[in-house]
Amino acid sequence: MKKYDAIILCYGSIALKQKIEIKIKQTVYTSWMIEGIGTKKELIKIYTKKQIIAIYNSGI
Repeated sequence: MKKYDAIILCYGSIALKQKIEIKIKQTVYTSWMIEGIGTKKELIKIYTKKQIIAIYNSGI
């Protein structure tokens, strides 16, 4: 699994409620969400893969 895939799997209100965490090698990806963008579909429509990774990294 790639970094982008893990970040997307951890996205959204459902992921936050379930407190999802994915560990790849030594990195743990935790659930997250941008206020006003509740689903993965919406996120992917608005931002590119590079932007999504940058946004996730900026919140760590």
